[in-house]
Amino acid sequence: MTLKMNRLAAAILATIASSAYAEDQKHHFDIPAQALGSALQTLAAQSGAPLLYAERTAAGKKSPHLVGDYTTAEAADKLLAGSELDHSVAENGTVTVKPAPQKQEATTLKPMTVKGTRIDGANDPYNKNYAVTNSSTATKTDTPIIKTPVSTQVVSQQVLKDQQAWRVEDAVKNVSGVQQVWSSGGEYQDFVIRGFGTNYTRFRNGVRLTTGTFDMANVQQVEVLKGPAAMLYGRVEPGGMVNVVTKKPLGTPYYSVQQQFGSYDFYRTTVDATGPLTADKSLTYRFDLGYTSSNSFRDFVDQDRVFVSPSLRWQATPDTEFNLNMEYSNNNTTYDNGLPAVGNRVANVPISRNYSQPGSNKDNLQSTLIDFNWSHSFNKDWKVTNGIVANWANNEFREVPVAYFQPLLNGTPNPQVRRGVYFENESRNEYTTYINLNGKFDTFGIKHNVLLGGD
Repeated sequence: MTLKMNRLAAAILATIASSAYAEDQKHHFDIPAQALGSALQTLAAQSGAPLLYAERTAAGKKSPHLVGDYTTAEAADKLLAGSELDHSVAENGTVTVKPAPQKQEATTLKPMTVKGTRIDGANDPYNKNYAVTNSSTATKTDTPIIKTPVSTQVVSQQVLKDQQAWRVEDAVKNVSGVQQVWSSGGEYQDFVIRGFGTNYTRFRNGVRLTTGTFDMANVQQVEVLKGPAAMLYGRVEPGGMVNVVTKKPLGTPYYSVQQQFGSYDFYRTTVDATGPLTADKSLTYRFDLGYTSSNSFRDFVDQDRVFVSPSLRWQATPDTEFNLNMEYSNNNTTYDNGLPAVGNRVANVPISRNYSQPGSNKDNLQSTLIDFNWSHSFNKDWKVTNGIVANWANNEFREVPVAYFQPLLNGTPNPQVRRGVYFENESRNEYTTYINLNGKFDTFGIKHNVLLGGD
């Protein structure tokens, strides 16, 4: 008999044979060429075997003329030849017709090249982007610059590399409205921003430092905030501030040695090494070294500077990390008082002329800095950060300042260059501690980014 399920879903033709089923039993078939569905029904009737098939599998297909003595399986093979259908015979003799499995052929593709832009992190040494999207200087939070209502410009690591910057002065040349102040013989970094002097106020990772200079061996990027910042940083001139962001230990090994050469016997060697100390990369390190030796276009002026900075980072848990960084700097430099002024103009002498005492105009500036901080994220929105920065400076000043002097001798001007002596040993210790709580939340669809803390 034939049973149809859902008309188009399946067709079941079952014919119960009067004799026991035998796999090798042959039957005489005489089936004319016709629609495959009708031919299968005739096959079931002439063989006495139950037949199961879906109507849609046989729709639109034709069967060849079949005549002769065959087993049920042989007859089904001939009827289904070329129809992309297959059959199977169960132990009880039921024949099931279904689509034949698709044959998968191995295909060899032609060689191809895929090109794209690699996405690197902000601290990745292979990041070649000039643009930096986030800065913490303006708000002390990791806020996109485009959402910060203060003018902030960032000189990225790639810009520093391309320009071979070895001083902060080289970096801020990229920022409009910022000028270097060449005072104290060039021994300290001081700038004028929008017409206001920074008064030797320097910031390292958002922490104020009042002595020393920065060595670019440990600098990741330089950020310049234009405008008032006293609410976050205390007494700061309204022109703005310069904030140096240091390098951090990385979980991916990276090693670099660079040698620079320049005019007036300028030589500079830098070493940068970072990577994991443990297999799970929870403990990472970084080691930066910079050595600079140079003379000057000015007579008897030279510099010899050594800078070392090791760092450790411990990711205690996915939400808690500890950072420890040390910096040591030893700078032997010549105090360059420049050329004396005659009236309101520089003396008309060669720019290389130096009226100080050769060999007796040397300063030694030493500083040691330790920076320890930790942070913990309570969840994706709330985070606490706490740290302490200690900076010890020991300076030996041996300076011979010069000035133009024009006394009268018998009523006649007698131009002179007077030299003085300034010898002093100075020690200065600075300790800064801070704690900040940063949280993000929404109220009635308005997003807030709140910072609570103190230095």
